[in-house]
Amino acid sequence: MIVCLCNRLNDKSVRQAIQTGAQKAEDVHASCGVEVSCGGCLNHIEGMLREIETGDTLRETVAA
Repeated sequence: MIVCLCNRLNDKSVRQAIQTGAQKAEDVHASCGVEVSCGGCLNHIEGMLREIETGDTLRETVAA
């Protein structure tokens, strides 16, 4: 799934950036070799950061 339209970042690349140490949306972009453009993806990426930080996943939420 595309997370950032401007930079064509998908959820897999965002998760990989988070797992390798990105702690905020700007870090995710930098890890992927791009810069924040319009900012429309920032809330979604921040949500992914919180999800991974707390160990929650959509699958776990749906299963509950």
